[in-house]
Amino acid sequence: MAGDWIKINSNLWDNPKVSEMCDHLDCGEAVIVGALFRLWSMADQHSEDGRLPMSMASVDRKTGVQGFADTLRKVGWLDVDEGGILIPEWESHHSQSAKRRSEDARRKVNSRLPKPKKTPLKPVEKQQPTQHVPNVSAMCPQNTGHIAELEKNRERIEKNIIAPASLLSDPQTKSENNPVLDLVDAAWKNCPAKGRNRSSREKVKKAFNQIQAKARPTAAAITCSMLAWAESPDWIKDGGEFVCGCHIWVKDKKWENPPEETTQKNDNSIF
Repeated sequence: MAGDWIKINSNLWDNPKVSEMCDHLDCGEAVIVGALFRLWSMADQHSEDGRLPMSMASVDRKTGVQGFADTLRKVGWLDVDEGGILIPEWESHHSQSAKRRSEDARRKVNSRLPKPKKTPLKPVEKQQPTQHVPNVSAMCPQNTGHIAELEKNRERIEKNIIAPASLLSDPQTKSENNPVLDLVDAAWKNCPAKGRNRSSREKVKKAFNQIQAKARPTAAAITCSMLAWAESPDWIKDGGEFVCGCHIWVKDKKWENPPEETTQKNDNSIF
């Protein structure tokens, strides 16, 4: 048993072989991707080398898609022999070493992200206790708005001081003055040419606007993650055939799912 998670590329939905299987079986991408996940999860739980002692009919029955195993074999994602079925390139994608490479790649991308600056705390001067502290707001109602603004600024400073190091998961570390246009520029300028050709700045802007402000990363995080994707094997292979549109990258929040850095290039890579 390899573990309780499996590695699947976030752009598997748009893989040409998935489209080919949809056309052959006359079904949608959701059916094919769901069946692939079921098969790969079962192999991850019951196999160490990607081999399962089961027939093609059993694969169809367990995935709930008639003809799925035969179609999977035709596109090169399944081998069949006397011992049963075999998932190709298992060692490269689902073994323990492959999972370690994936986790190492994620850690390397996170380590490149800029760390938030901490505001140094000012020493608090001890004040002599007084018998009575007048209520300034009650005495001077015209100054109430100013006092409220000072209190709000104090809360912002405290939040910046105790903010954690992560730039992607904690909204407190994101700049409140970071406009969407800065994020659009960071994604657009660092996206490969094919990703821009398959998108537009207006679509990228719309994708960012659909994300809640607290969930948006910083422009620095966008730049770092987009550069990592631009250098990934999945985007480089086949002349950039699998590079998704820039707005799709934003919509799928791919900065939260960094690519692997050390993966062997192969035209039949499916994960």
